[in-house]
Amino acid sequence: MFNHQSNLHFISCQGGQTTMLFDVGRRYPRGYIHRHKQHTRPIGFGQQGPAEMHYLLNTVSTMVEGRSAEVSSFEVNDPWGSTSSHVNKMIYAEYPHVTADNHFSGSHVLDLAGKMGFGLTMTTRRDCFPKGLKPFLHHDKTKPGDLRAKAMRYENPIVAISQVPATSETKAYTKTHVSFQSTGATNISGVNNLPSCGLYVTQRQRGRGASKRVWGIEQNEGRATYLSQYFAVDNVDHMISIAMIRYICWKYWHSPYLHALSIAVVACFDMYVECTEGELDQDWYINKKSRMSFRAFRLLLSEQMLKYTPKDNKLPGDECFRAWSRRTKRQRDKSCTSSDSSSLCVTGVNVENYKRAKMSSRRNTTRLCGDLHDIKLHFASLTKTGNSMRCEVCGEPTAIKCGLCNKYMCLYK
Repeated sequence: MFNHQSNLHFISCQGGQTTMLFDVGRRYPRGYIHRHKQHTRPIGFGQQGPAEMHYLLNTVSTMVEGRSAEVSSFEVNDPWGSTSSHVNKMIYAEYPHVTADNHFSGSHVLDLAGKMGFGLTMTTRRDCFPKGLKPFLHHDKTKPGDLRAKAMRYENPIVAISQVPATSETKAYTKTHVSFQSTGATNISGVNNLPSCGLYVTQRQRGRGASKRVWGIEQNEGRATYLSQYFAVDNVDHMISIAMIRYICWKYWHSPYLHALSIAVVACFDMYVECTEGELDQDWYINKKSRMSFRAFRLLLSEQMLKYTPKDNKLPGDECFRAWSRRTKRQRDKSCTSSDSSSLCVTGVNVENYKRAKMSSRRNTTRLCGDLHDIKLHFASLTKTGNSMRCEVCGEPTAIKCGLCNKYMCLYK
């Protein structure tokens, strides 16, 4: 199993569909592809779902650390026949585990993910088996009019394993096929996903008080892996629906724009929750009961949007608007010296501070969070440079620079 787990599923919107990749614990879109008939599908991936999976797996592989760290960008073959350049964003420490439904399944998809080093868990139709496996299964013929296959409907889970050795260009991987037992219309297929598989019972309960009912369901590791990770897409779809960012319009292209805007609001709310958890910066921590709900967050966001004007030049990019550039030099200098506009770039949660905190959470930070021994190391690395720069604390000119932090600080004042 992999530490970083993601979910894969398409989210429908009026006027088109989009296949998106989300983190299980977060609501960050890691990859997406719009669905239409103009895509040129790769060789061997003629179906719609596998072709989209081919593109997304190649896109996510550019975000894994150590893949090709010597270059700053990658080129990925798009399903429509062209190539797109992607910035080398190191997000995953190792190849993540992806969960998808049977629309994206297939033996060629499992082989692709296994050769690249991904973990994969997905559902498959009950009557679809890996190549060469069907002769070893006991199955009954379906009656006329009964379209539901009877194969692999047993009490204990049946597991088929295929191990593929490594080559000079690909990694070794293990493919698995697990029956969904006596319930459900699908089986579970995967690669590099199950260390073991056995039968056990999971307790479920609904209701309260006298109307509370408790029952058990059949479970195995393959089914539990799928059910425990597939909920991320359902949560995003639910939050998009309750955001209610939509209106009736004959202009069909408004619908995908509003859908993308809804996803942006959901991602912003997840960034707010991540900041208030205090793992990025302890100063941003807010108690869980005191945090804003999704409804309160959207109301505040709407209020800020209505009050926003580029004349204040508070946000990056405001200087490009005509409302700011057509002002006189005296008016612009007066706005830059105001306390409101200058305070946004010093403290609080802004873009630069958020990026800095995210980088510090992944790698060794230079902040003084240790004991006196760490402070001694900072003092020992102080050097006097030939030029003066502004102090990080008071802003006065100083030539003293910390070698660990690479920052100037007027130590003797």
